[in-house]
Amino acid sequence: MNALNKPRWGWMIFLSAIILGSNALIYRIPDFVEMTPEAAIGSLFDCILILPLAAYLLIIRKRYSLRWIVPVIIAGLAASWLIIPMEYMNQFTYLKYSVTGGMAVLIGAEVFILIKLVLKAAAILKDFKSQNSTSFFDRFEQAVSRQIKTSRLLAILTSEAALIYYSFFSWKKKPEQAPNIFTFHKNTSVIAFNIMLIHALLIESIGFHVLLHSWNPVLSWILLILNIYTILLFIAEIQAFRLSPFVMTDQELHLQVGVMKRLTVKLKDIQAVSYYQKPEAAEDSQVFNGMPKEFAEEDPAIVIEFTHPVEAKLLYGFTKKVTKAHVRPDEPQLLYEALTRKLESN
Repeated sequence: MNALNKPRWGWMIFLSAIILGSNALIYRIPDFVEMTPEAAIGSLFDCILILPLAAYLLIIRKRYSLRWIVPVIIAGLAASWLIIPMEYMNQFTYLKYSVTGGMAVLIGAEVFILIKLVLKAAAILKDFKSQNSTSFFDRFEQAVSRQIKTSRLLAILTSEAALIYYSFFSWKKKPEQAPNIFTFHKNTSVIAFNIMLIHALLIESIGFHVLLHSWNPVLSWILLILNIYTILLFIAEIQAFRLSPFVMTDQELHLQVGVMKRLTVKLKDIQAVSYYQKPEAAEDSQVFNGMPKEFAEEDPAIVIEFTHPVEAKLLYGFTKKVTKAHVRPDEPQLLYEALTRKLESN
């Protein structure tokens, strides 16, 4: 049952590529099909009905709010405008205004929240400086949430702020060292792995942009921007691995793995801590994987079990309920002994 409730991002990406790719090809390959207004209607049907339906069944259903179908439909409309030649889209002029209106609403909402952030900047900065967490992400998120009502759009902007900070403004900051701080990246290939991904994306971005630009300049620039954003994400991941290790306080255990996922659990909610023994594939959907991606998949060193499901935070405000955490710190014995002592004293 847990496997059925898990979002199937791989299938969604595969179906999207098939649907959008096949619709793009029929207009670019001569004599592939007879070009008629009905062909454009079929493409629109795929983009604004089939894609949102697939997103609902594979990603949204019973997992996220139904309102997330709206940006999927807007994205489908935008994709159709890029795929279908203009001579066929002229019969659907009203759809252009729908896309423009939808984007205007989203941009307007972002601008509104940005204005609120600017007006509350002094209070947010004061709150931010008063905290002693090693994680910029946690400090900024808590400071903002105390001043502005939490929303998904605010969570997205908070995630973007963390990406910008780690990518551009964290290079002079040195990792903190203390008995309650436990690094997890030094004995792994995670830094080299992300550098390899950045290198591959740089080469792919330049070559693919030049190749695609002659076919569809707008789409080529969109994909180039997305690739640049992905590169910044990988850079932010590297910096977050270095600067945001696992931290244990008198009351809580903070586990942050890059900028993609975080978990804060109270020590009183930890049921047991043990060394990793064997695979637990049946419960993978409820496990917080506290190990970064690297060249070879390693087994965790420590398993931390909770007394009840706790909420892990993912990028852009998404969350996940977990019952245990798998971690592999650089010095597993130190974390195991420190956490065991804390649990015994409590």
